[in-house]
Amino acid sequence: MAVTAAVPDIVTCSQDYSVEYPSTGGQVVFSVFDRFRLFLGAQSLDYASLYSAFTSTNLISFLTFTDLRIRLIYPATDGKEAFKNPSDLVRYYYAISDIRIIAGCWCNLHAKYCVLRNGRMVCQCSHNTDGDNCERCLPLYNNRPWSQGAYLPYPSGTPNECQICACNNHSASCTYNPVLGYGVCDVCGQNTAGARCDQCLPGFFQNSTLPLNDPNVCTLCMCQILGVLNNDLTCSMIGGQCNCRPLVMGRQCDICYDGYYGLLTFGGACQGCQCNTLGTVGQSNVCDKQTGQCPCKPGITSRDCSLCKDGFYQFPFFFSSQDCVACQCDPGGAAVPTCNKQTGQCVCRPFMTGLRCSLSADNYYVPLLDMNNNKPAPAGGTCQQTTDLYSPSKPYTDRTFVLCNQMNMASFSPLLRIVQPKLIANYIPALRYGLNGSFPWSSLTLSIRANGPNTSVDLSQYPNDPSAAVPPSCILPMPYTILIQNLTIGYGNAWVNVNSSIPLDVRCTYTATLSADSPGGATQPLLVDSLVLIPDYHSTAVYANETNPVLRQQYDGCVSRYLALQTKDATKTDAICRQFMLSAMSEFAQGALRCDCDPVGSVSPLCDSVGGQCQCQPGITGRRCEYCQPGYYSMTPTGCTPCFCDQLGSQTPVCNYTSGQCPCEPNVALAGQTNTLSLPSDLQCHFCVANYYGISTGQGCQACSCSPIGALSTQCAESGQCSCLRTIGGNKCDACLAGYFNFSISGCVLCNCSTSGALNVTCDNLSGSCYCKANVQGVKCDVCKAGTFNVAAGNPDGCQPCFCFGQGSQCSSASGFQELIITDSTTNWKSALDNITYITASAQFLGDMHYSYGQWLSYWAQTRPGVIVNITSSSQPVILEGNGLRLAYVSADNLTVTSVATLLTFTLQQSFWINTASPTIPLDAATFYKVLASLTRILIQQRFGYDFIAVSTVSMRSAVLSADGSSQVAFVENCTCNPIQNVAGLSCGNCSQGFQRPTPTSSLYGPCVSCNCGNNVQTMPGICDEWTGVCRNCRNGSYGDHCEHCFENVTSPNCNQCLLNYWGLSKTGCSACNCVPSFSKSTTCDQNTGQCACNEALHIGGLTCNQCADNYVNSSTGCISCGECYALVVAKMKDLRTNQTNLTSLTNQLISQDNSSTLGPFYTRLAAIQGNITALNNFNNRANALLATLPGSITAFRTALFNLTIALVSVIAPQTRTATNAIQSATDTIAAAASDINSTTTTLIQAYSQLTNDMPRFTDQLSNLMASLQSVLYSISGNSDIIINGIQLLNQTVNAIETNAANASSSSQLALQTAQNAMNLQTTLSNQLLPLLSQLAQSLNSLGQQTNGSAQNALNSAMVLFQNSSDLLQSIQTFTFSPVDVTGTAAIIQNQMALAATLTNQTQVAQASSQPTLNLVQTDNALTSQLLLQVTGNKSAIDGLSSRIAVANQTASNAVALAQNTTNQAQRMINIMTNFDATAQSVQSQANQSLLTVQRIRDLGQQASNASDQILRSLQTAIISSTQAQQVASQAAAEADSLNQILGPASNKSSALISQSSTVLNDIQSKSADVDQKNASIVTPLANSLGTYLAATVALEQRVALARMTADNVTALVQQMQLNVSALTARLQSIPTLDSNAIAQLQSNVAQLQTYYNSLNLLTTVASLNNTITGQRVWINAMKMRRDDLQQQIARLSNLLSLLKT
Repeated sequence: MAVTAAVPDIVTCSQDYSVEYPSTGGQVVFSVFDRFRLFLGAQSLDYASLYSAFTSTNLISFLTFTDLRIRLIYPATDGKEAFKNPSDLVRYYYAISDIRIIAGCWCNLHAKYCVLRNGRMVCQCSHNTDGDNCERCLPLYNNRPWSQGAYLPYPSGTPNECQICACNNHSASCTYNPVLGYGVCDVCGQNTAGARCDQCLPGFFQNSTLPLNDPNVCTLCMCQILGVLNNDLTCSMIGGQCNCRPLVMGRQCDICYDGYYGLLTFGGACQGCQCNTLGTVGQSNVCDKQTGQCPCKPGITSRDCSLCKDGFYQFPFFFSSQDCVACQCDPGGAAVPTCNKQTGQCVCRPFMTGLRCSLSADNYYVPLLDMNNNKPAPAGGTCQQTTDLYSPSKPYTDRTFVLCNQMNMASFSPLLRIVQPKLIANYIPALRYGLNGSFPWSSLTLSIRANGPNTSVDLSQYPNDPSAAVPPSCILPMPYTILIQNLTIGYGNAWVNVNSSIPLDVRCTYTATLSADSPGGATQPLLVDSLVLIPDYHSTAVYANETNPVLRQQYDGCVSRYLALQTKDATKTDAICRQFMLSAMSEFAQGALRCDCDPVGSVSPLCDSVGGQCQCQPGITGRRCEYCQPGYYSMTPTGCTPCFCDQLGSQTPVCNYTSGQCPCEPNVALAGQTNTLSLPSDLQCHFCVANYYGISTGQGCQACSCSPIGALSTQCAESGQCSCLRTIGGNKCDACLAGYFNFSISGCVLCNCSTSGALNVTCDNLSGSCYCKANVQGVKCDVCKAGTFNVAAGNPDGCQPCFCFGQGSQCSSASGFQELIITDSTTNWKSALDNITYITASAQFLGDMHYSYGQWLSYWAQTRPGVIVNITSSSQPVILEGNGLRLAYVSADNLTVTSVATLLTFTLQQSFWINTASPTIPLDAATFYKVLASLTRILIQQRFGYDFIAVSTVSMRSAVLSADGSSQVAFVENCTCNPIQNVAGLSCGNCSQGFQRPTPTSSLYGPCVSCNCGNNVQTMPGICDEWTGVCRNCRNGSYGDHCEHCFENVTSPNCNQCLLNYWGLSKTGCSACNCVPSFSKSTTCDQNTGQCACNEALHIGGLTCNQCADNYVNSSTGCISCGECYALVVAKMKDLRTNQTNLTSLTNQLISQDNSSTLGPFYTRLAAIQGNITALNNFNNRANALLATLPGSITAFRTALFNLTIALVSVIAPQTRTATNAIQSATDTIAAAASDINSTTTTLIQAYSQLTNDMPRFTDQLSNLMASLQSVLYSISGNSDIIINGIQLLNQTVNAIETNAANASSSSQLALQTAQNAMNLQTTLSNQLLPLLSQLAQSLNSLGQQTNGSAQNALNSAMVLFQNSSDLLQSIQTFTFSPVDVTGTAAIIQNQMALAATLTNQTQVAQASSQPTLNLVQTDNALTSQLLLQVTGNKSAIDGLSSRIAVANQTASNAVALAQNTTNQAQRMINIMTNFDATAQSVQSQANQSLLTVQRIRDLGQQASNASDQILRSLQTAIISSTQAQQVASQAAAEADSLNQILGPASNKSSALISQSSTVLNDIQSKSADVDQKNASIVTPLANSLGTYLAATVALEQRVALARMTADNVTALVQQMQLNVSALTARLQSIPTLDSNAIAQLQSNVAQLQTYYNSLNLLTTVASLNNTITGQRVWINAMKMRRDDLQQQIARLSNLLSLLKT
């Protein structure tokens, strides 16, 4: 039966290869495709029909097999099998050599691939199936029956995948239940049950907060047996609530109701909390459910919150909104951190005072960190001790410091410790230093060693010290060693390691050494100021008790900044640092120390309360004002005297503190030594010792050492310059001036060196030989060396070398040349092809330009506006190329090009250029000449980086023959050429006549060879072209490059004769005779003229006998005579013909001797001759013109000569007489001058004596003035105590009044009390202080005016004396006499002038001597001005205080008015109630804090793992702020409550409102807000609603803050007020009775405000915020899940990528 589409599964057998042939190699093929083709169609593409056949027929079943059977039915035979002969039968068989099967696994259409597993092929199942052939579902995927996949619909088919059962991840398998229609979970785990594991087992309940698939969704009930009824331990299935007893709550019934506690403690009976609601937070009566502990306020303790904690005081017995007040004891100034629980007074250390113990007592101070400031010892170290004036830029402590170089050592012995609280204390070493230079100091080594017992210590100060039992070891085997590294640059620095300390025993003495080991790169010495032993503040209470790491870090920074002198003062005034140092040091010092100000040096016994600095007199320093500061000396009760050391002459500006002598530099005159003015010197080191100079150098003075031969004096000027003879120079007058030689006592001789050839004007001192440039010689450098010419000043070598193309060694300047400036505009210049940054010059600049050697190339350059181009020495702005070389211009000077056109000039001389191929080898002249002689390209750079310059008008200087033959330039050479080289020309650049270059490409620098013209030339040797060798003077009849050929009709070999019948040998050959045979005697003719021999008988003539002879005419009968007339011209005609012949011969001769190749073209020479003739004519014309004027000139000359003779006769005689009279007058004048000089000398001596005599008087006046000023200062200082006390009292009073006024704003009772007290106190102070202050201001003003007048009078006196001296000096300097040149009296005048100069010096000395006095007067005047300014400032301050008193008075008056006016009082109480009702405003504060968490919430989105914690932390600050605002409002309410019990109901309402707000805040504390989503809809309207209360709340908070800030400042006043409480109580009875109607109105207003607050519906708002937070958390969890899923996908992709790579 055949296979058809209807029956495609028919089994068919094959008989192929069942016959005898072929016997081998056959193949039996069973192909499925034949059956598929029944359905696929003609194109074999109809797969839809095939897949339908798979469904409608048994084709798939037919093709599916588990085993393969091959049936071999009958083999091929030959027919003998019928005989059944065994031998035949054994020959019949089938032989199968190979079986190939192409098939796939049958996977029920649930797999695409098979894999080998356990030796067999199995399917790799999908669609949640399982089994070798995917014949079943996976264990947990039996939610519907298993089904085979289907091919249809085409092409995707139907997978029929298995479905997972809904077991909520609590079961591993399920079984399909046909009744239920879904899979039932087999075994539920994790305490679950049910067909889908969606129920809990008994004893468990479903946690509704967890999803059903959570492993912990079913939770054990765990009911508390003591809290349930009837011991029932079961709970509800949903929620798990146990059945609780009365007063018991909680899901597990394990806690008491709010207000009860002790379920487990009292055996199931809950007890009442009984909290003291005045001490609990929010008046809560809810305690801890287990211990019963009530929620106490921060400052309250005990179980029921009825006591203040230690460190707190003033329990709020009446005001539930208040808390116990923190003691705020200063951690260092107080002995213990606790205070009196009623008054708050802390227990102070010795000499510390104030409520907080934060102030030192009068005349006591708290030391600072650097109280142990150890200075380097003057002995024991190798560093140099020095000093200097105090300067902010170079600060140091005390009066000295040391300078240390490498390997120097500074010693500190013994180490200072002013106070030590216990026997052994830790100290932090710190180094104060300064360093100049550019590099930091690398390292130092500090060693601290104990060197023996301290015998001066009083051990009784340490009675209970635990270290007393252990004897000290005051000789340590090893010192404490500290490595100090990386000391930075600058002065006033400090090094400290705050984390490193060393223990020091008070029973031992210590020594420290500082070794300057390694400076590193530092080159300057290290300034070592001091070694500071800082008490280890880490153990002090202010630092150890601080838990804020940021504040601790600030404390460490305070230490570092305070130690650095540059920042010490600023750190001391910093509020945080000052308080930290005061607390730490008052603890370390065990209190305050006594000021102990020096009675001589200090203004008063009082000192700064922090640091202990006493107020010093002028010029005095030290903490106690115990010594003069650097730059002052002679300590007195009025201060120290300024040194005024000369800054140049003194080693330092610090003088001897006793004598005042400044430390003079070497050879600077000390007091009493003779100085350069020949006078005794002063203390200030103003002058050098006599015959020394150089004080202005600041390095001391040097000996003048003036030459005894060349100097006029042994004393030199300040510069060291001696006074020399006229032609002698040098500092010592020991050498000739520049340009002179032959040093002698009579002077020097002028060198007279050539300015062009000499390097300078100097010459040899002995021979006078000048110093020549490289190419110049001669004694005066005026002759060029051999091989050079043209000495020129602009040539750095003097003469330029001969070029001569290397064919000559000697040359001179050629004559007949003038300057040639080659110029081009660069318009058509092109960019260089090989470098576009350059442009190339036009052809007129190229070629043989060696005439330009030593000249210049220039161009104009400019940039666009705003651009500046600097052409540096590394740039190559111009490049020359030629002869295979490339030269670039370089210059040591930078060239600058701006937007303004600049002319750039480049010298064409080898010194300014380099060979780019070998830039380090200097360029020689020959190479430079070679480039110029064959210049092929000039490159000018236009682009420099990104900048562009415009190049225009390029010029080059060269030379050209002058038209008139004159010589205008001398830089063109005329060489003497080497004869053996056969060259000629000015530069030997041409071959000599008769010579040529060896080859057309031969160099110009080689020899020439003879022309190859043979003997056929007109002259010998032959003349040829220099480069081609073509001969130019071939003889007539010859031709060819070398005259080697003869023309036609010319005989050879010499080509010097025409052939027969030819004539006229010429450059083109010979011409034929052409004689007419019939009329000539023969065919030959004359070979020179060509004349044929004519038949004279026939009267024939003509050159070829072709015409009648002269004077004959042709006729029909022959030539006949013309007649006798014509015979007359025959002779003349013969002469003309003779001349023609001669002219022709001359022309030929000129042509044969033509040498135009050597002399140039003829027309050029003719033009030159014409020019010379024109010049000669011009000269002749000028000569004729001059000749015409000559007679007149001669006449004029004779007239002038006559007049001159007359003038001489009439003028000379009177002038002679006048000269004689002038000589006599000069003599008289000299005598008068001498007399005047003597008089002047006497006057100067008297003036000097008067100055000397008046100096003590001036000194006394100045001393009196200083005493007056000091008395003024003392008076001011003395009165300043009163002023300071008054100001302090005023400040305290004003602050007290302001505080009382503020309290009056909060409470009418406190306002009245404070106002009355302030009025009395203000009135008393005003009555006492205002007259005193006014009188004091007037006194100070009058005293300042008197002082200023005294100082001005003294200054005027000194200025008058100084003016007299100046006038006298000016009169001497301006004195003159008649300027008559009288040689005989010159010496006398010179001596007199020298005397005048000496007197002038004495005057200057007198002036200089009085200068310190003037300086003192000016200084005192300035000091007086400063005092006046201070007085004015104090007066202004007093006026300001008066204003403040007036303001305070007005404030107090207002307070009294408020107390007296009941209407105003009621209005003020309304405001107070508004303020205490501002608890609602705390909610707005909470919202504002939430706004600040927007950025934090966004960060939470990125860090989802810790989102909830961060949001909660961000809300804590808001809660605290709200709590503080609540406390402020509560305090205001409490103060109002204390006024009158009438306000009790209003206060209760306020407390209830506060409690309600607290509850709201507690709810907010457990939640976070999604501010971004809810701001617009909730927060903003809420903020707008609460806006009306903002101003009042802010004002209240500011007042509270102000009250807290001023509390410490008015401590004394508060204490006094506390002592007068009883007296004030009696006075309060006078307060008028409050108006009950006003109070009722007030209560009504409060009720309205509370109603408005309730209308805000804050609870709804909070609930909405809570919902928002929940939504935010859900979103965060979803994002977490998405993140985890993405991470898993990334991991899978990474693994897949790894597998693909492998």
